[in-house]
Amino acid sequence: MPDAGGANVPALNDLISVWGMAFSDGHYEGDFTMADHDMYYASGCSIAKFPGHGIVIAKTLKDQVLEVLKQETAIVEGGPILGMYQTLSEGGGRIALYGDSNCIDDSHRQKDCFWLLDALLQYTSYSMTPPSLTQLQEQGGSSRWL
Repeated sequence: MPDAGGANVPALNDLISVWGMAFSDGHYEGDFTMADHDMYYASGCSIAKFPGHGIVIAKTLKDQVLEVLKQETAIVEGGPILGMYQTLSEGGGRIALYGDSNCIDDSHRQKDCFWLLDALLQYTSYSMTPPSLTQLQEQGGSSRWL
């Protein structure tokens, strides 16, 4: 079982840059509720750049870098962690970004988020925004950059 994992964020950013998207270089952590599910963002980056006509869900989290380097706690209000995007080109597809994979990783999972994976697969495969994520968009305060 690895103690730490992660992704090659610069390579991912190169890949998604053609759609005007990028992950940040920060790391965030915290508990929150999404669509009536208890969630835990164990160690992930936020979304730094996303197209204006996409859907972005933002949550309040702790700045993990500041906590590790300076032993200080800083709360980040409205950190964008989930993005959904429908490409504008004819026959285009859909893209979903989520900055923390720990919720589906058996090595480090603390709270199950397979419901979210299922919802994002519905979105990307069938062009159907699941009601649970649509409700987040309509509640206000949970979503940005609509």
